[in-house]
Amino acid sequence: MSGSTVVPVIATLMALVTASAPQPAAAQDAPSLVGTWTLNIDKTEPAKDKVIEEPEGTGAGRTMRTGLGGRGGSGRGGGGSSGGATGSGGGARGGGGRGNMRLIFGGMMMASKSLKVTQADSIVNLEDEDGPVFVNLRADNKTLEEPLTNQTVLKTKVQWRKNDLVVERNHESEGSARMIMRIDPKDPKVMIVDFHYEHKRQRRTIDQRRIYERAAS
Repeated sequence: MSGSTVVPVIATLMALVTASAPQPAAAQDAPSLVGTWTLNIDKTEPAKDKVIEEPEGTGAGRTMRTGLGGRGGSGRGGGGSSGGATGSGGGARGGGGRGNMRLIFGGMMMASKSLKVTQADSIVNLEDEDGPVFVNLRADNKTLEEPLTNQTVLKTKVQWRKNDLVVERNHESEGSARMIMRIDPKDPKVMIVDFHYEHKRQRRTIDQRRIYERAAS
């Protein structure tokens, strides 16, 4: 085989190997969350606020209804804007304290009446009827540490898990919150948002499934 023949053959083999190699999952491969979504309050589950009563956390406890059903139904609770300060990760610049819970966890604590999702590459932005919820969320599975004015640290991590967009926030004194957003595999016009909040020191958890429907364009 001549040298002039070998080169094209090698090039062809390399192209075939590259094409058959598994490609890393990207956010663009997931069903698109981009758009405006409206809360279906009738299909949204009541929030379950569970206080663990056993000292060793054996799982026994009591479950209560909370006011987290949605802003339009049970009320938002605590006034003020839902979004924290803008900036990378949409972090809050304030510190702990009950009044800053919403700043720390953005719009996760209460079900927004509407959600608008925009995305550019791996950057995701969320806003609701009150303004920004999270700004410049980078879905790279890296933990962003943001110092607050009271010398505490707010940690944010965003990632795609297959078709789920997972937003996690952790604060050393106010607990941790997680919001998982995904398109309903049975109906592409429905978005499911699973919310979980945990405060280990207070032995408290809150869970809620929120159902959103794609707004008519």
